[in-house]
Amino acid sequence: MTAVMEIGDEAETRWQISLSKGVVVIQFTPGTVVDLEVIKGVYKELISEPAKYRSTNAVWDFRGALPGQNLHYEELNKLVEHFRELRQDWWKHKKSAVVVSGKAAFGLIRMYGALMDGRLDHEMQIFENDLEAAIKWAQPQD
Repeated sequence: MTAVMEIGDEAETRWQISLSKGVVVIQFTPGTVVDLEVIKGVYKELISEPAKYRSTNAVWDFRGALPGQNLHYEELNKLVEHFRELRQDWWKHKKSAVVVSGKAAFGLIRMYGALMDGRLDHEMQIFENDLEAAIKWAQPQD
């Protein structure tokens, strides 16, 4: 599944969602500016297909994406609250792996993880440039 945003006469693909080795993988098009609204858009797409994505751990691949200028503590806190409000008892997604390629993205994800800790029943691990290790970590244990 690919998300498209209309811009003038052209369409810009901002992210792609796929299933790989038992996990959902969200990959952003290089150069995509990721902010609160983009993350909410991805999450909205994930919950729109409950049988496919709600019981699946996720890998968020931010390599090549750019953090939005307004992505800071308050925005990340809003994101955690948004996710907390959406989670229901039937939600089985327990782990998220995040793949980053730069120090700014790594720091933002660590801040998000600290804000999430204790507020969401969810594990998160950050991987630097290693999509395969992230997928392996996120795979459900049988």
